Amino acid sequence: MAFAVSGGAATAWQRYLGVSLRLLSTGSVKPPSPHAHVAGKVAVRKVLDHLGIGDDQMEAFFRRIAVLHRDPARFLDPSYNAKIWPALDHLESLGLDAKERKRVVLDYPKIFYLSTDMFLWKTQWFSEKLGMSKEEVKAFVVGFPKVFDCSIKNKLRALMDMFEKRGFSGEDLREVLKRSPWSVSLSLEEAWDPILEAHDRLGLPKEDQVVSIGKSPLLFTPDYIKQSTAKLKWLRDEVGVDKDILYKKIVGRQSNHLHTSSLKGMQEVFDYFRKQGYDRKEILHMVTKDIRLFGTKLAVVKEKEGFLNRVLGKKLNDPRHLRCNMENKMLTRVAFLRHRKVDARACTLRMILSRNNEEFSMITAHASLKDFQAYAEWFGKMSKDEKMERILSNECTPEKESG
Repeated sequence: MAFAVSGGAATAWQRYLGVSLRLLSTGSVKPPSPHAHVAGKVAVRKVLDHLGIGDDQMEAFFRRIAVLHRDPARFLDPSYNAKIWPALDHLESLGLDAKERKRVVLDYPKIFYLSTDMFLWKTQWFSEKLGMSKEEVKAFVVGFPKVFDCSIKNKLRALMDMFEKRGFSGEDLREVLKRSPWSVSLSLEEAWDPILEAHDRLGLPKEDQVVSIGKSPLLFTPDYIKQSTAKLKWLRDEVGVDKDILYKKIVGRQSNHLHTSSLKGMQEVFDYFRKQGYDRKEILHMVTKDIRLFGTKLAVVKEKEGFLNRVLGKKLNDPRHLRCNMENKMLTRVAFLRHRKVDARACTLRMILSRNNEEFSMITAHASLKDFQAYAEWFGKMSKDEKMERILSNECTPEKESG
């Protein structure tokens, strides 16, 4: 009796079997045993149902199987299908739940072709050589299941040797791979060697290098180092950022933001704040909190900081407020406070900009969320210039209410 499938699932099976039959017709693969496709379809479909892989994902799944392997017909052979359930059992033994097993299978269908010995050998190596706990091995496999393609001798052990030659431990490599599991696939000569060399040139302590490499390993190219060295020197000499803060907070934890900021742009923003009366201590406080202060375009800084200063009479003290949308958040909330007869100047910027809509409307504006949403819809129909004009002229109440 044939195993019936319908809709998108039928299309997926037809395309997959089409690939198999084309390979069979060219003699590229051996024909499976009689009725193998029917029996194989039943077995595979049971696996897919068990994992919760729907018809919409089946086509992509079988297409990947066909592309990854020269013998897709083999996957439908019931004698080979005996390997499928043990593979799922291995994943379950690591603690992967159904959703995580589904993710691994869709990302890495070759898990079904992995021998039990190879699976256990590699997971045991992660535990014994890298010191990973069972939970860490699980997260590593879920984050980058293609790690099973990496040779222990030529990739994993070689990477550990490279780290150890530079004074790192196996635990350090473990921390890096916990943060960026995919980085294990990077080329030793073309990627890892320049990355580690770059950190040595920056002079970061080993513990901070581990955090920095794990966070954004690919940022540390020779070009990045050349640019960053000038930026770090300027931050230290001109802005006055302490060396420990410079490495631990900015390079160690915000290296990607440092990378995207140009030195010229950073200097322009710094000069603007100095002209606005901010002292070095105030700027230093903001930049150590978030280096993106210096990565913001000068025009955006002028517009938003100028509005907060001119309308609310407040200095910026948290650079995250610069990331608030000018129209949908800053102007709308200040206008609503004026509509509600709440003195915005008596509120802190955190009360106005950091709270979510519900907290802002109820705690800051003393109104219901529904009232704020209705006001935001009315106010949002205006142009930016009209919104600003209403705020400056203190005409923030809808006409039908004021009348």
